[in-house]
Amino acid sequence: MVSWPFVLCVAIAAAAPPPPNTSGADVLDSAALAAASADICHVGVTIEGLGSLGGDYLFGGPMYSKLEASAETYLIRYTSSAANPYLSAADAEKTEGQWALIDAGACGPGWQLPPCRLLAVCVAGCPDAPASNRSAANRWPPTGAFRTQWSVRDGARVGLGEVNATASCCPRKSQRCDACGMGTCGTLLGYLFCPGPGASALQTECCERTELPVFPFQKCDCKRPRTVCDHPSAGARVASGDAAGAAHDVVGGIASGPAHVFLE
Repeated sequence: MVSWPFVLCVAIAAAAPPPPNTSGADVLDSAALAAASADICHVGVTIEGLGSLGGDYLFGGPMYSKLEASAETYLIRYTSSAANPYLSAADAEKTEGQWALIDAGACGPGWQLPPCRLLAVCVAGCPDAPASNRSAANRWPPTGAFRTQWSVRDGARVGLGEVNATASCCPRKSQRCDACGMGTCGTLLGYLFCPGPGASALQTECCERTELPVFPFQKCDCKRPRTVCDHPSAGARVASGDAAGAAHDVVGGIASGPAHVFLE
């Protein structure tokens, strides 16, 4: 006769999840993910020479964004117009496979909202997505300074060569709160004082009270460091086509890009 403990043990064993797969395939997948992560710009893209549309566009996942006052602008590139959630079908088709700047307000057909306004499209010189970028939403490469040309929507047709700009992935500027880590803010009285009595300048600037789901329901922890582009001297940042050595034909100092598209 089979005992209940034996039956219970068999049932638990059968219900237990299988052990993790430690085969070479998983190791290769992890290596591929790490390589893909290193192959994209994680900080931001700096565009210079494009007037009010220039500036630092910080990495935000499927796009790079610039926030100034109450206006936000996105730098995007989609290899499939059907996957573009921001633009109208016509604008998405027009900019397929090209870097574009859009007005990012409460808009986007992907969220059942009106289309976002297309502000500019890169018609020459902008980089292709890194080879590891397999999704429809593209990322900027981490290296290289690019001489680019943009067609800007301003109510008039802007021809090739009339709006030139340089663009490159920017390095991250070190922040004071980068030095905040485990043990910097935590105290036994963290739920009462944040930072505690006799706090250092680092603790005063970089510690904040955060909520916990269990007692004591609050703790003193490090603020999340800001991501800001660092701007070295102009001489150290020379726009010379693709400095990473990607295949571009340089014509008149401008790396040739996709087919020219003009915005009406």
